[in-house]
Amino acid sequence: MSGNTQQAIQFLEIVIASTMHDAGVLAFLGALFAKYNNEAKALYYYNESHRVHPVNMDIITFLGAFYVQQELYEKAIPFFKLASKIQPNEVFNHIYLSAIH
Repeated sequence: MSGNTQQAIQFLEIVIASTMHDAGVLAFLGALFAKYNNEAKALYYYNESHRVHPVNMDIITFLGAFYVQQELYEKAIPFFKLASKIQPNEVFNHIYLSAIH
């Protein structure tokens, strides 16, 4: 990670520590950690973002796909079920559900 990115992450973690209710900042931190292959922190921040704002399709998709990649299908199912409820016409969600059920 470059110095500027590391400093930005440290700053955002300080900000989010006092305001754990900003789903956008939580998702942004998750994306940064995912970009730099820190799966544990990416998963943590994406889960926190989902807890705060449970209808964000980008977060739902990331979490479902993450659990599929880890072969934790039982954990992935709720995310694809939720995605199917939010976007019932999106075929991708139904295909994933069918494949992992």
